[in-house]
Amino acid sequence: MNEITIFLLLLQTFVYPELIYNLNYNAILVIITVQLFTVGSLVLAYFNQTIAAKWYFNIIFTVFMTLLIITHGWELRADYCYLIFTVTAIIFFDKKIHRLLLIICCYLFADNISDWNSMIVFSSMIICITLIISRFVSENESYQDELTKTLDTLQQEQAKIEVQNNTLEKVNKDLERFAYISSHNLSRWT
Repeated sequence: MNEITIFLLLLQTFVYPELIYNLNYNAILVIITVQLFTVGSLVLAYFNQTIAAKWYFNIIFTVFMTLLIITHGWELRADYCYLIFTVTAIIFFDKKIHRLLLIICCYLFADNISDWNSMIVFSSMIICITLIISRFVSENESYQDELTKTLDTLQQEQAKIEVQNNTLEKVNKDLERFAYISSHNLSRWT
């Protein structure tokens, strides 16, 4: 999550030259405000408040994206940025209810798209991305479960081998001792 946040901070910085060139001070103020609030998720993550940081990231950025669109209009085509929050909702959260809640929240914020065709395309994209990322996350989780089971099995087998090695060491010591005693007794008899 920190990498995504830092990357977003850098991307937001690339907007400044155009806004300064066009003397769009309202947009500059919005971007500065967004960047200040962006640091909030990094601060929460720094203090090991990862769940709060994840919620903060998804909700605050969705609100700011909506404010940016309200202040500058849909011609920014920033509505597709909501798709980022759909992906992060699926990746960041384990509980399906949290994922669904955030996806619906993103959809409701983006619901102000004025053009009916754009709304259909946007809705289709949210559904497709949700299905694709959900499938990827579930396959990744099942792979992690299989990997954990395999690791547990290997650890159990290693423990069995260690027990067998200890038993063999004891048997070898007993055999060495027997061989020593036998050879000592044989040498006395001869």
